[in-house]
Amino acid sequence: MDCHTKVHRASQLSEHVRICHVQPMEASQDVFVCLWEGCKVFNKASCSHSWLSKHINTHTGDKPFKCMISGCSQSFSSQEGLARHVPTHFNEPKPPKRQKADNEATRKVFKKRRLKLIRPRVPPEPGT
Repeated sequence: MDCHTKVHRASQLSEHVRICHVQPMEASQDVFVCLWEGCKVFNKASCSHSWLSKHINTHTGDKPFKCMISGCSQSFSSQEGLARHVPTHFNEPKPPKRQKADNEATRKVFKKRRLKLIRPRVPPEPGT
C-alpha cells in the first residue's frame, strides 16, 4: 500500500486507516488483510472485519481503551488488554519468594547424594 497521508496523532492515523483502507475492503470483498508493510500477518486473509479494525491499533499506536481505575493512566490498544490489566488493581501482591542460603541448598544436595549412596542395592530375584 502506498499511502502518503500525514497525521499528527495516533488516533488520527487509526481513523484514517479505518476509513480509507479498511472500510473499502468491507464494501468490495469478504476477505480482510493487513497491508502494513513489515507486519507478520501482511497480506494474510482473515474473514473478520473487526479483527482487522483492532489489529491496526498495533501499527498506529492508538490506545483508545483507558483504565477506569482512579489514579491509573494506562491505556491499551485492545479491550482484551484492558480486561487483563484491570484485575491487577485488585490482586494482593504476592510475597517475595524466600531465597535459600547457599549453605542450606548445599546441605540438601549432599543429603540427597548420601541417601543414594547409603541405600543398599537389592539383587534381582533368581528366575526373573
